[in-house]
Amino acid sequence: MSLGASDDVKRAVKGIMNRFDFERRDLDQTNLKQLKSIVKGRGHLLVELKELLWKNLRVRNCDQRLCVVLIVDYFFQRSHDFRLAVLDGLYKFLLNTVEIEPKRCSLPGPPAASSLLRREATTIVKLWVDKFGPAYPQLPSAKTMILTAETKRAADVSEEEEANRIAKAIRDDRGLAALNKDYNETAAHIREGLLQGQSILKLLVPDICDDVETSGSVPSTSMADVPDAPLSITIGKQIVMEKTEDNQALIENLYDSRKLLPKHLAKVESWISRANKHGASAVLCLELHTLLKELKALQSKLADIKIVEKRETVLPQSTQAQNSDAEDVSDDDDGFEDVDLRVVDPEGLNVDKSTAIVPLNQLEDIPPSIEEPKEVKPPILKRKSPSPIPGPSKPVIPTLSYGLDLKYWGQDVEPAEKVKNQFDGHRFWRPPVEEANQESSDVYRSRVMTYVGEMPAITRSCRAPLASGSLCPRMDRFKCPLHGPIVDRDELGQRADGKSDNFEKLTKSQQAHLEAEEEAYYRDLEKQTGGKFNAELAKGKRKRAKVKPKKREKSEAAKTRDRLKTKLFNKKSLRRVTETLETIQKNKAAQKFGHQFNYL
Repeated sequence: MSLGASDDVKRAVKGIMNRFDFERRDLDQTNLKQLKSIVKGRGHLLVELKELLWKNLRVRNCDQRLCVVLIVDYFFQRSHDFRLAVLDGLYKFLLNTVEIEPKRCSLPGPPAASSLLRREATTIVKLWVDKFGPAYPQLPSAKTMILTAETKRAADVSEEEEANRIAKAIRDDRGLAALNKDYNETAAHIREGLLQGQSILKLLVPDICDDVETSGSVPSTSMADVPDAPLSITIGKQIVMEKTEDNQALIENLYDSRKLLPKHLAKVESWISRANKHGASAVLCLELHTLLKELKALQSKLADIKIVEKRETVLPQSTQAQNSDAEDVSDDDDGFEDVDLRVVDPEGLNVDKSTAIVPLNQLEDIPPSIEEPKEVKPPILKRKSPSPIPGPSKPVIPTLSYGLDLKYWGQDVEPAEKVKNQFDGHRFWRPPVEEANQESSDVYRSRVMTYVGEMPAITRSCRAPLASGSLCPRMDRFKCPLHGPIVDRDELGQRADGKSDNFEKLTKSQQAHLEAEEEAYYRDLEKQTGGKFNAELAKGKRKRAKVKPKKREKSEAAKTRDRLKTKLFNKKSLRRVTETLETIQKNKAAQKFGHQFNYL
């Protein structure tokens, strides 16, 4: 056997396994034909192929094992020598594919991949038995081993199901015991909170049905002939209640009930979830659902109550002036209450500076004349002068700043000498600089003025015909970077002066840009027409699409392993770790043997 043929076999098998798609379950025909041509008529290569495939059956990947099973089936159907080689190692083949001994050699995960491999391998082996069973006496024994493994697997599954059922019953018993214990310890506290909230609600907001008496009929003298008819009264859902000294304690308890209700609701909902999970009795489930319904009803009623602070009446300042005598007499009256003067407009009434806060008990002393509304004069609106119509904008004239040339206009001025610091803090003395250092005289006699106009707007486009049939949309002032100078063109892109376009040879980037535009045009055409178009088909060429094989998604452990492998076995990381280990080794050697002369 030549070494080159063996390498070709390995290369072809590797190519087939790399391009294998577990969903379509088809082999790469190019590598398969190459492998077939290599091993055709060479029995020793068939034996080596079988050993190579048996080696790949031990990998911890069910998809790759399935690929090996399909390769074995392909050559098993076509070669007598290969069938003999497979029958020699049939037990290992069944052990790694059909899982005839699950306790000794189980198939790797995930479960979907292992079940697919087991099902496909069982079907293929049964087909071998039906087709080649009379010619090869070893094949019926393979069918017997498969049937025995299936029977044992069914028994194991039933035992596993029974064990799972017993374990679930134990878990349910423990869960129900914990649920009953928790319910017995906490339910009384929850019901106490529910009763307290209901009592507070009845004290603050009595039921309207208790205050309505419908037992008798009221005689009427003016409307005696009007028949009796039901009367419906619509009551608002939200109840506004003012906080006073009488109901302050109840309102505080109301706030406490609002805070506790969400916790009680969450607790009861968790009980219901645990009862459904562990299969609690119907009596317990009914009690829990009733308690949950009552808690939700109470929470909804308490949420409809709006508590407001005690309000004061805001009156004009003139009313306070008229009642000043009464205030002097009754300074010690208990009806007065301290008002926080820092609160501005507590009721949102937009009170101005001429208003004051007066307690409610002084409203009886207010004269009736004050309560009459004053006539408000409408504000006088000033007519705005019409805004001038904007006319054509005038050119902006640049203005020069005042400088030395304007200050000394028409005078002969000698440039001033620049003072140079000869003592710059250096600790050594140095001689002064004798060279004259004066300003330039140009600053007194001339000035450079630069006038920059506005950049003209870009209004012209190239409109040169492209290979896709459209016109070049590039806009520029003078020259297009792809088609040269911009000239006048008609609707079809032809030059108006009648000359022909002699474009320069495009660069690779420009050619790629044009091809991308053309490909985008064909994609748009496919969306509009529903057909298949591309530049290669338009030129009479067919481009073979590369189909990427679909691989099964890796598990979380495999993803973590690959990520750590990428980080740990990086070239820079390996180089850094190697240098660190070499440094540590050198330091240890120098510490132990550095005193010896021959070590140096």
